[in-house]
Amino acid sequence: VGSKATLEENGFLLGNNSFNDGFEFAFRASTIDKVFPHLFSSFNQSINYVECHDNATLYDVIDKSTELDDKERIIKLFNKVLLLSPGVVFIHMGQEFGQTKYGESNTYNLGDRYNAFDVDRYDNNKNLVESFINYIKIRKSISLYALGDKNEVNSYIKIYANEQITEIDMKDIFHILINKDANFKPLNDIKYSKMELYKTTKESASNETITASSIGIGPNKCSIFKDI
Repeated sequence: VGSKATLEENGFLLGNNSFNDGFEFAFRASTIDKVFPHLFSSFNQSINYVECHDNATLYDVIDKSTELDDKERIIKLFNKVLLLSPGVVFIHMGQEFGQTKYGESNTYNLGDRYNAFDVDRYDNNKNLVESFINYIKIRKSISLYALGDKNEVNSYIKIYANEQITEIDMKDIFHILINKDANFKPLNDIKYSKMELYKTTKESASNETITASSIGIGPNKCSIFKDI
């Protein structure tokens, strides 16, 4: 997201390209020497999170560090990238629907206003919850995420980043496309016509094939595709 020391600093997914290498280090579960020395010898040792009980919530960081009005799509972006990251995913209560601690970071003694599950906010953001559940299903349907050996998994991952689109290829079968920009990006390269939007088994039974080139990638969005 940004720095835990300040809510105002933008991180990689909010468009700060100076964090490209840091993002790759994190996405590879801190198992490579890049920016920092590697921390782990297995992907299963890495606990991946964008929000925990310490520090600000994801919503509060986004609220303070960006002027974008549509914070819901930014929350979806962060949660999707998290759920598609190899390693052990850690989910904090309420991050799926934008729980807030009203800008406070250390709330252990501040009572229910800051720490209780916000039922009303949950009810008002069901679309965020549905997106979160869908990406959990997608993660569970891809066997690659069950692997832990760092050499094997890292050999499957290829990351291509530029100022507009970050593309993460997983075993040259699955393709995670991330648009950090606030503008729609067309996908005109011929390779995108050979990628279809990845869906769960239930979704695939009722929907037509949707290629990456036919839909492009929306502002501040993450989508996963697979080879046709």
